[in-house]
Amino acid sequence: MDVKPIKFGALSLLLLVVAVILAILAMLSYSTAKASATLADKHASFVTQSYAAEYSGQSYLAGIDAVLATARAQDEPASYLADNLPIGTEFNGIDSIETVLDCGAGRKLELVLQLDEAYTYRITAWRTSVEWTPEDTIDDLWDGSEASAKGYGQ
Repeated sequence: MDVKPIKFGALSLLLLVVAVILAILAMLSYSTAKASATLADKHASFVTQSYAAEYSGQSYLAGIDAVLATARAQDEPASYLADNLPIGTEFNGIDSIETVLDCGAGRKLELVLQLDEAYTYRITAWRTSVEWTPEDTIDDLWDGSEASAKGYGQ
C-alpha cells in the first residue's frame, strides 16, 4: 500500500494569513472602541457642564422672581430693584436686566431680561459660550508669513 504524505505548506500559509488578518481586525476594533469611549466621555462632560450652566441660569431666574415679587409691592419698584438685584447684575433703571454668569470650566451664560410695566419679565437672550483655548499640538502649520514658508515648495 502506497501512502502519500499530506502537504501542509499551502494550508499552513492560508491559516497564517487568516490569523494575521484576524489579529489586525482585532486591533482595529479595539482602537475604534477606545476612540468611541473617549468621545463618549468628552460628550458626557460637555452635557454635564451644559446642564450645570442651565441650572445656574434657572437658579438666577428664581432669585430674580423673588426680587421682582417684592418690588411689585413697593412704592418705588425701580429703586428697589436697583438696590436688591444680585451682584453683577446690570439694571438700566427702566426695563432691562442683564448679567453674565460664570459657570466654571470656561463656560459663561449671558442672560438679558426685558421688564414690562407690571414688573414681570421676558427672556430676550439666553446665550452660553465657552472660552476657546487653542491646542499647542499643531505648531508646524504654515501661518501665512514668508518666513515660515522658507524651505517649503522649493
